[in-house]
Amino acid sequence: MGTKHFLDIQIADISGKNLCDVFRENLKVQQYSNREDFENISVRSFFDPDCSEKEKFQRYYQDKNIIHHYGLQIFASVVMNNDGFFRVRSHSADNYYHAIYNTSEVEASDLKDCMEGTRYRILLPFHRQLIQESNSMVNTDIMYHTKLWEKKRIVDETKEEIQNFYNMLEECRDTMLSKEEKVYKLQNCLNDHEDDILVFDMERICTQDIEVFCKTVILYIATGAKNKRQNNIAIINCSTQDFVSIVRIFAVCYDKNGMSDWMRWTQIYLCGKDTREEFLLSGNNVHTLLTRVEKLAFSRKIHPMCIQILRNILERKRSKDGRIYSLTGEEKEEFNYTPFDLVLKKEEKTIFENNVKTVLENDIQGLESGCKISPTHMRLGSKIHINMFYEAELLFYNNYYTSRFASLLFENLQKSLSEQE
Repeated sequence: MGTKHFLDIQIADISGKNLCDVFRENLKVQQYSNREDFENISVRSFFDPDCSEKEKFQRYYQDKNIIHHYGLQIFASVVMNNDGFFRVRSHSADNYYHAIYNTSEVEASDLKDCMEGTRYRILLPFHRQLIQESNSMVNTDIMYHTKLWEKKRIVDETKEEIQNFYNMLEECRDTMLSKEEKVYKLQNCLNDHEDDILVFDMERICTQDIEVFCKTVILYIATGAKNKRQNNIAIINCSTQDFVSIVRIFAVCYDKNGMSDWMRWTQIYLCGKDTREEFLLSGNNVHTLLTRVEKLAFSRKIHPMCIQILRNILERKRSKDGRIYSLTGEEKEEFNYTPFDLVLKKEEKTIFENNVKTVLENDIQGLESGCKISPTHMRLGSKIHINMFYEAELLFYNNYYTSRFASLLFENLQKSLSEQE
């Protein structure tokens, strides 16, 4: 065994109150109706709640409360994603609470000399091993064609609603408003869209605004979950860091068993500046989500670099006992994929057309999926000689491609007929 090196981080929030008392006081300010649920809460409850506590937190994280207390959840997620260790101790003059991970419990007598407030100790290894697991145990059928013929209204920056959203985001940036107040203002800019596609461009959103933006989207989705509103959201022109930041925040929406009821009605499509970099957030449990992502990549014959990074973030949200949890048996249902790639365009071509061009131009013998054979010498008939060839027949055995080719052909025929009239 080689020497292991760790980064040791210690943070102290010195105050006269402990974490639990502050949380209960905030419940009073928010006028939360079920405050009695958290009378006996401990620090551990925030990071590793038992079954009854999970139910209480699920009641709390409804509607506007969905955006509260993300700091602790993201903190725990970041540390555990990196195979780290952390200890939290929180005390006040009268009450002593503690929560410890990956070590033995601390006796109450060891805590009496601690200063009042909350302290975190974090150990992060400089090197870690990525988890490789297969999702083959989850059976999910992706229907690529069922929504091709549905006319989707695009709500992007050309519409006043999204332009107002960007303007409000810019106005809020340098104000003294809290993050929650900014989120409520931004959420009021968005109308209720059933089956439309909301499009947000990361080139219009600063890095410092990503958290507020994501929380706004989360609140928008959560408020429509009671009516089972179908949400189709596209986030385009993502950088690698954008992918990581966005997925990390949305991963918090899945509980300790990797479940999120309202994500069943949502499809969030992330697309990079390189359109081959695509990722889909959809599914009421992490197993189903990851299976859909991997099956979609397999069907497209394009395996984005971002998948492994994001997969590792989401893997940590799996249940500790290895079981596949599902709130509604969703993994047994057919999944009707919204054709974001046929609706959204880049440089006057749909994302699908751009990606097909890439697959066609890739060397058939290369590491990435491709159809091009070049340089070569082939003869067509008796007189025509060519120095390159495209083995595009490979694409026509794939329902993902054939359904989209048919849709594009149908649209072109309709356009030609209308022009003749």
